[in-house]
Amino acid sequence: MKSSEIIRFELAYQARRPVNYLYFLVLALIAFFFSKLGIKGITEVSVQVKENAPLIIYQLTSLLNLPLLLIASAVMGTLVIRDYDKGIAPLLFTSPISRKQYLTGRFIGGVLVLLIISLGALLGAMAGEYFSGKPATKLLPFNPLVSLDAFMAITLPN
Repeated sequence: MKSSEIIRFELAYQARRPVNYLYFLVLALIAFFFSKLGIKGITEVSVQVKENAPLIIYQLTSLLNLPLLLIASAVMGTLVIRDYDKGIAPLLFTSPISRKQYLTGRFIGGVLVLLIISLGALLGAMAGEYFSGKPATKLLPFNPLVSLDAFMAITLPN
């Protein structure tokens, strides 16, 4: 058994958990409404800054990382206690797999699940910006690369 098999198992297991879809949906809805309504009112920026300026998108991304921290602890917490909770922890290392392969596979699987869940915030923010219905004088042209850049610069390292 290799780490790649454990990663595949972990992704399949997490895909069967309805709570992960709920996390994705909640993050997407929060991001959608924050982006649609605009968070310019809770930040200190000039009146001349457009409501979808890169600065505002970066601030929204930073704000959306707060609930993601709670979600990360919930998802990764299940990885840690699941084997002990089910009583199979002593059996794990009797198979031909090293402790390093096992833990690496579980960790990478959990991180990939968190990345998929955090995409909900990215997609929700982009949809909220695109469907904001605000006058063109208050907005810059829609550019999904700005949201993707904020995701890569802020969410991935977190």
